[in-house]
Amino acid sequence: MKSELAHSLDETNAAAAAFPGDRCIHQLFETQVRQTPQALALVHDARMLTYAELNAQANQLAHHLLALGVGPDDRVGLCIERGPQMLVGLLAVLKAGGAYVPMDPDYPADRIAYMLQDSAPVVVLTQAHLAPLFAGAAQPLLDVTAETLSWAGQSQDDPVLPALTSRHLAYVIYTSGSTGQPKGVMVEHRSVLNLWAELERSVFGELGAHARVALNASLSFDASVQSVSQLLSGRCVVLVPQQVRGDGAAMVAYLARHRVDAFDCTPAQLELLLAEGLLTQHDYRPRAALVGGEAISAKTWRVLAESTTTRFYNVYGPTECTVDATLARIEG
Repeated sequence: MKSELAHSLDETNAAAAAFPGDRCIHQLFETQVRQTPQALALVHDARMLTYAELNAQANQLAHHLLALGVGPDDRVGLCIERGPQMLVGLLAVLKAGGAYVPMDPDYPADRIAYMLQDSAPVVVLTQAHLAPLFAGAAQPLLDVTAETLSWAGQSQDDPVLPALTSRHLAYVIYTSGSTGQPKGVMVEHRSVLNLWAELERSVFGELGAHARVALNASLSFDASVQSVSQLLSGRCVVLVPQQVRGDGAAMVAYLARHRVDAFDCTPAQLELLLAEGLLTQHDYRPRAALVGGEAISAKTWRVLAESTTTRFYNVYGPTECTVDATLARIEG
């Protein structure tokens, strides 16, 4: 007779479902580019990129990275302020077969130095004014926002890497670590696609292919993967500017101005947004929100459960389990 625990895990809580586990993240993005090349892929304030434009820019940088020797499982540092080039760089790393290692520009220099030593990236994608953070680093730095890009003449065609599989690394994200030192968590392409497929079934599929999804989290926080992965479904990713993220009123206004359908946030940030009228404005309501990273208070839970216009989902998962291990609609 099965134990109660085994019964709960294997039968009552069975959640296995099909997903494209033999593909890579960028391959599904490239498929989407061919399907909707002129659809908006990225919005950041007044700046916009279509799927074709985002893909072309990422391809040029990817070919340059390949020329520098980047290949499967090689790490590439990503220290770029929030803007279109942040996602161009991320996609370029994946297309070159590498794994991106996000390094927040707000990190102290000693944390970045540790991450460089520990992850040993082949190269770091960054910006000229952030170069002092990498003083003494052995890795070459590439300025992705330079006026003249050295890879501007590279091919805009999708790179082809026969040796790259879904079992290769997609990213390495550093958590605080229980030992006092940051800990790099290595995640493969297939794990991200498993997450994407389940979010499509549980949350985003109901919003439709033309939904706008805000990228609110820092790339250094694995919750960002939830939003970035929406590029595989043809949705528009609305990048929330850094100066907006910490201001509740500005954030609500930004979400409304760009008619964002779904976003992610922590409970603490959500409480700021609720206080600034997220659910009481007359002309705008988000349709869905993923809330995680910390416990939701009983008071806030009741407010979210009573919402008739926005579906709130409580998500939880350690970074090692690829962002979300559990997801549930917040109801009464």
